[in-house]
Amino acid sequence: MFKKFFKNQNSDNSITILAPIDGEMIQLEEVPDPVFSEKMMGEGVACKPANGKVVSPVQGKIIQVFPTKHAI
Repeated sequence: MFKKFFKNQNSDNSITILAPIDGEMIQLEEVPDPVFSEKMMGEGVACKPANGKVVSPVQGKIIQVFPTKHAI
């Protein structure tokens, strides 16, 4: 199902992951939610959106948006 999002690029088995959002990658510590910034959910990165749009590779419905609009 997700094969079209992962493409083998090099013989060293590195992959390219297509992003559902245009923007700048930032450290989790910069996210204004302590659950993420204190890494309670684990390691990762966040994206600061360039144009305010997030697209989905699947059909669905957003059922909750946090007041700060940093997580859906």
